[in-house]
Amino acid sequence: MLVVVVALLAVANVWIRLSVQDLGHKISMTATIIDDLDHEHEELEIIAGRQEAPELLRRRATAQRLRAPLAGQVIAVNAPGKSQP
Repeated sequence: MLVVVVALLAVANVWIRLSVQDLGHKISMTATIIDDLDHEHEELEIIAGRQEAPELLRRRATAQRLRAPLAGQVIAVNAPGKSQP
C-alpha cells in the first residue's frame, strides 16, 4: 500500500513540475507578444501622427485642388464639455 502512495506522489510531482514548466513557457510567450504589440503600437502612433500633421494635410488638400473655406463657410459649434479656444 505504501508503494502505491509513493508512486502516486511521484507521478503527481512530475505532473505538477510539467504543468509549471508549461505555464512558464506560456507566460514567456505572452510577454513576447505583449512586447511586440507595444512596439507595433508605437510605430502606428508615429504613422498616425504623420498622417495628421497639418503640413501633410495642406499638401494633400492642395494636391486634390481643395482650398481654404471662404468667409461664412465655417460654423463653430460648441460641444458639451468643450471649451472655446
